Amino acid sequence: MAVPVSGVKMSNANTQPSSLISCISVEQLFGHYNYRIPESSESSGAMSPLLILYGDNGAGKTTILWLIYNLLSPRINRGHRSAVAHTKFKRFEVQFADGTSVTALRSNRSLEGAFKIVISVDGSTVLETAIPVDKSGNVPAGINAPHFKEVIQYLKDRGIAYYMLGEERELQNSAVSTEDDDQPIHRTDFNFQLLNSRPVDRLHEHKSIDVAIERSVEWMRQQVFSGSKLGEANSNAIYADIVKRIVDIGANPQVGPTLTIEELSDSLANLERRSSAFSEFGLASKIPVTELQILLGTASVDKHAILLNVLTPYVEGIVARLDALQPVQDLLATFVSNINGLYKDKEIFLDLKTGLTVKSSHGEPLSPSSLSSGERQLLSLLCNVLYARSQPSVFIIDEPELSLNVKWQRQLVSSLLDCIKGSQVQFILATHSIELLTGHSNCVVKLNHRPKERS
Repeated sequence: MAVPVSGVKMSNANTQPSSLISCISVEQLFGHYNYRIPESSESSGAMSPLLILYGDNGAGKTTILWLIYNLLSPRINRGHRSAVAHTKFKRFEVQFADGTSVTALRSNRSLEGAFKIVISVDGSTVLETAIPVDKSGNVPAGINAPHFKEVIQYLKDRGIAYYMLGEERELQNSAVSTEDDDQPIHRTDFNFQLLNSRPVDRLHEHKSIDVAIERSVEWMRQQVFSGSKLGEANSNAIYADIVKRIVDIGANPQVGPTLTIEELSDSLANLERRSSAFSEFGLASKIPVTELQILLGTASVDKHAILLNVLTPYVEGIVARLDALQPVQDLLATFVSNINGLYKDKEIFLDLKTGLTVKSSHGEPLSPSSLSSGERQLLSLLCNVLYARSQPSVFIIDEPELSLNVKWQRQLVSSLLDCIKGSQVQFILATHSIELLTGHSNCVVKLNHRPKERS
């Protein structure tokens, strides 16, 4: 008997983010292959934010990626369950670091068509539903099976976004969009190309790069807004301290500032240098301090105490605002540095007001659509990774080395990891590239058939 969603109790035993996939297992993939990823059961629950699948052609790497994406997507009437129904396997399970697992399985001898989705927590089934198919093998729109809606709602409530970048280089994501999920797609057979996150994603590649840039700038502005609100709150608290300091001086002349005029002047100089880095992205204006330093240097000694008590909160208020925005500034600097370190004869620029722009080495503005296929792929991928930081996400990429030269292949994984530091984003990649694997061998899983796997 399935437990109602409201009664599902999540395990707190594992402190890793619940979005991290810890184990993937499949039985009789294509009627033959059995895999457990990673192979050792002791590794379950300890998967890193990076997993790289490596194996021979035909071993099933791409199929495994699509099964992950289509099984876990909460979107309805978009072909995800049909895609699973058309894939030949006996059992496919995805386990998460918090003890949750989502399994697709077939109880009869057939390896295609109808299947069940079972959700378990710490090994105990809490929800399951049957997924039927029609005569063409597709899952019909408007499934009426018991507990189907509860299973879909459970997947939604986990709050994990799944992104899939296949060989066609159309980024798809599982975020539920009410304007199209309520309407079924009418087609004679399932087609992965139709499983896009938004209608705009179905346009040509040059439009896809514009969408990726738009998403990343949107994320940037959201983060700056959040950081500014936090900095403003901290700043207001600090400025309220000005009155208290002045009152204390009046009540007790012995109470004085802890800094000297020289130390305050040095603090202002450091603040100017720090704010300069923020101004490059339009996160904050550069703070000119020359005039203040001159006035401090010419002030009489009897004015030092009041100047220090007034200016110290001013400095602390600016520091509070910059501190709140520091994680965003660090990430944007890493993002720009990674791309510009690979681009040749061109650079990207990020600004809060103007967004992302591309310029030639001579300063001539360039359209993102005019970039080479490799340049567009790199920029689009990293832009979408920034956007994925908005919530716990699993980013699935098939052959990320496509259109990339050897140097870029070596650097790509490190650039991706740089852009997800401090977030709940996980990458699952499938590749044939030895260059891409370099330096990340501890995250590589070679697909090895397990003939003794249970059936």
